[in-house]
Amino acid sequence: MSEAVARIRIELEDTDPLVWRELDLPMSTTLAALHDIIQVVMDWWDSLRAKKRETIDRLKFTLEGAGRKPVPR
Repeated sequence: MSEAVARIRIELEDTDPLVWRELDLPMSTTLAALHDIIQVVMDWWDSLRAKKRETIDRLKFTLEGAGRKPVPR
């Protein structure tokens, strides 16, 4: 049996053009792993912590999958 997958859309608000990523991740993905994945896909791996915090405050997440509704911001 296949593991359930969630589609996660990440949008960086106040960008023109819109910066976004859409990921299909196993539902078993931990928060710690999600944190690392977001850093990699948004190309923040080597960014300064203060700059990341400022940018993270502008993120919008939508989670779909396994019968779940989008996560409100």
